[in-house]
Amino acid sequence: MTYDDFKIERHRLNDIADDLYSPNNFPGTKAWLACSAAERDAKDFVAQYPEYLARLKADAAAAKAARLAAGPEAGSLADRIARGVD
Repeated sequence: MTYDDFKIERHRLNDIADDLYSPNNFPGTKAWLACSAAERDAKDFVAQYPEYLARLKADAAAAKAARLAAGPEAGSLADRIARGVD
């Protein structure tokens, strides 16, 4: 599996878990169990590829550092607010 395949599959599994989540799913119900199983599947998948997870975190940190280094007008709204720009 390539790094790009890992990112796609991780995203797909997380989307499934997100789609199944509802605050109305009480513990023990079928919906709650399905959501828990999907979350567990996503977590188990990522655990199989620790080197890709480390790379994903490093890529995210590098992207954030680049946004911050670009100046106060660059970056996401959340980054600008965190720096006190907006």
